[in-house]
Amino acid sequence: IEVIKVLTSVHEDENIIAAGDEVEYTITVINNGPATAGTVTLYDDLPAEIENPHYTLNDGESLSWPANGELEFNNMVSGAEHTIVITGTAGCPPPGVNATVINTATVELAEPLTDPDLSNNESSVTVTLIDNTPPEFTAGLLPGYEECVDMLYQAIYDSQEELLRYLLDYNSNFEAQPYLIDNLPAIEDYHLFVRSSEELDLQIEDITDNCCDLTESDIEWTITFDANTPNSRGGTTISGTGQPSNYMVNGERADIKLWGDRVGFNTLTHTITYIITDCHGNESIPVIREIIIKPRPEIIKITGAP
Repeated sequence: IEVIKVLTSVHEDENIIAAGDEVEYTITVINNGPATAGTVTLYDDLPAEIENPHYTLNDGESLSWPANGELEFNNMVSGAEHTIVITGTAGCPPPGVNATVINTATVELAEPLTDPDLSNNESSVTVTLIDNTPPEFTAGLLPGYEECVDMLYQAIYDSQEELLRYLLDYNSNFEAQPYLIDNLPAIEDYHLFVRSSEELDLQIEDITDNCCDLTESDIEWTITFDANTPNSRGGTTISGTGQPSNYMVNGERADIKLWGDRVGFNTLTHTITYIITDCHGNESIPVIREIIIKPRPEIIKITGAP
């Protein structure tokens, strides 16, 4: 009695299967003679990584693979053969690694007959199980984040009668302090995205992954400032890992200044781009969210009679 087992792979490398693949094993049991085999038992304890297995025998109806992994054939005449096709879905490898999946089929001839050749009673297929499916955003287009530049904290005239205006900033101890925005020639204005704020954080429930717990995934984000941002900040970036609420500078949580336009008084549209990497190193496609910062009203001083 001889058994031959092969795997049909959908990948160029036939030694690989991926999580979610429909896997197909074909087992051929042959009686090479010389006598009729009274009872032949096929043993195949499918690995746990092959989920929901079904089989067909000689192109018959599809049945669930037996829990004990055994099929029995009676009165196989010399030269007879049976073809068993087992199908199932490849499960997931453990987090962070690939898995080696070994599947072995064995045949046994019942007494009182003996098999003259025991060397072909076993056939194995070994493959590497990978996960190559990236995380997927299911929420569609992310809503824009829209704010005005911060309200003035203080406005005074200095000894030269120049208007000096201040916003609030915060030091490393989260203590408020004035921040001069009329510091010529670099006139600044911004909306202060305060450290620990979660308004730009990704909602994990809006992301799905076939294998990994996304609460333990890696998040990378980059804020790219509008090309029209004054003071040579157009096109510059700020990046971080983890959620934006955990943005760190020199080991401490830090605020982010979302720049406004105090020169041309235009609305600026910055962007924040997110990429999620799952536990098997698969990167999502970049997802972009707009950050819209509106300017304060432009005030023009008019002197003289109308």
